[in-house]
Amino acid sequence: DITQEDQEAIASHAAWKWFENLRHPRLSYLAMNKMVTQIVGNMDRKQSEGTQEDDHLLHIYSGHDSTLIGLLCAFRLEQPTIWPEYGSYLKIELIEATDVEAPESVQGDHFVRFSLNGEVLRCYWGDRGDEPVEMIRLEDLLRLSNMPHEGLQP
Repeated sequence: DITQEDQEAIASHAAWKWFENLRHPRLSYLAMNKMVTQIVGNMDRKQSEGTQEDDHLLHIYSGHDSTLIGLLCAFRLEQPTIWPEYGSYLKIELIEATDVEAPESVQGDHFVRFSLNGEVLRCYWGDRGDEPVEMIRLEDLLRLSNMPHEGLQP
């Protein structure tokens, strides 16, 4: 019989294996570039063209747990502690800094925030080196996701 402990160990190893493989920039590019380009491109169009009357304010993409793992790796997000369960979701928000309390230097800038099943995941593509950030500027995400060896490019 397989115990609960055995099942958790197997799931943990499977998650490690998927993350280990898809964390490699070339594999992330091959597996996820088309989807990442579409997601980031939609956000870029929204911030540059503004909201039109017939625009979609919500884009929904459907995939498997392996798709979620691929996106987490492609966007360089923190690894969740457990494998995404059935029905899990990755929310990618485009946020405009309009708050009166926001520093003037970021007013009107657009940021991207990621969360898995409602838990914010920090991104390792911030402007502070290896220190993860809760939100990344859209312009930085656009630039970094298109840089050879830094982003998804082979």
